[in-house]
Amino acid sequence: DGVSYYEPNLSGFNLDKTSIVYYEVSENIEESITLTAKEYISKGKPRTIEKDGKIYEFYNYKTQKWANILVENSGMQSYWTWIPRYCYKQNDVSDIKFIDIASTPEEGYIVHSDFAEGKKGIWASKYEPISTANIQVSNFPYYIPDITGFDKENTYIEVYNSKENKFEETQLSKISNITDFARENNWFNYKEQVWANIRVYEPESKTESWWVWIPRYAYSITANETAIIFVDLNNKPLDGSTLPSNYVVHPAFDNDKKGIWASKYEPIQKVGEVGATNQVNPPDMRGYNVDNTYIECYDESSNSFKEQSLKSILSDKSVINSDNVVEEVYFDYSKINGTWYSYDKQIWANIKIKDPETNTESWWVWIPRYAYNITGIETTVIYLDSYGKPLDGSKLPSNYIPHSAFNDGKKGIWASKYEPIEK
Repeated sequence: DGVSYYEPNLSGFNLDKTSIVYYEVSENIEESITLTAKEYISKGKPRTIEKDGKIYEFYNYKTQKWANILVENSGMQSYWTWIPRYCYKQNDVSDIKFIDIASTPEEGYIVHSDFAEGKKGIWASKYEPISTANIQVSNFPYYIPDITGFDKENTYIEVYNSKENKFEETQLSKISNITDFARENNWFNYKEQVWANIRVYEPESKTESWWVWIPRYAYSITANETAIIFVDLNNKPLDGSTLPSNYVVHPAFDNDKKGIWASKYEPIQKVGEVGATNQVNPPDMRGYNVDNTYIECYDESSNSFKEQSLKSILSDKSVINSDNVVEEVYFDYSKINGTWYSYDKQIWANIKIKDPETNTESWWVWIPRYAYNITGIETTVIYLDSYGKPLDGSKLPSNYIPHSAFNDGKKGIWASKYEPIEK
């Protein structure tokens, strides 16, 4: 159709457990059918198929129909979308051009950093993976969102319109019955992986925040999956059965919480109210191999990441063992080209790990130890030392809660940014 791009690369996916999702070619219909990856390949990888007189399309990037696949494994479902290799114009990320691995971008365009080392594209996770096992389904087999305490004039219910691929919002003050609204508008449906979202606007600070509702649940982790069961305030499944002994109620639901509102984006610290934002515990690089680990420095002038080997930024005082793994870390910040992290500017420390044995790479972001305070309109954080005290030496206010992820004296944690991707 006059637009060229790299087709979805299915290398590494299980042929029997991966399904190709085809959507009907219509602006007003979201009907879909699937083929297994094995069928897709045996049929010659068709971009469109016909069934019962209807045309279904796998992808068409000219019309912004992105390729989607569904992977089902051990009761887990995960959806992925293919992003072909592209370059973009500085200061205008909507201006993109698909590009091949041999071409040099036109002047003013930059190849996105995710497509390093000749990648033809990447698979991005569309949603959180959800276990389909052991979840009881009825009208509402979980606690619906609690909107108590939110400013009705400045809070908006966000309903996702899948046909137009956008959110449509309704002011909370205009909703008389939140349960009826949810049923009539499909605000959420956790069986279908539709999560309840709200947007809160703060007129004084002219800021907005997005929140997602997580109903009270218990979980069980095995080698192959994480399964969940929604539970009531007595920690019993909502169908009246007994909670299996291998399930644990998530600690976030203490004090009889029916659920929690979680911030969809990074919480922002108010500078001046709780101290200097960049006063954080530096990334802990102990245990990383200096030959396979790279720091990703943000270059504001090109709006892109540039990487350096971990070894290049360590001072002579650092201790590296015979396996080239760091045991004691001392940084020489003068050797860093660019900005590795600056939490006052919301630039978070990123690293990339390349595993030569499995030929994969993964990205990680450093989250320094912190305590948080949630109100109806915002989440504020205070960064802590390894003893759980504010880094500026002050006393932690009583309304701040140290995050439970930082136990046992952790100075911070490394969180995975993306699914590890095979080169």
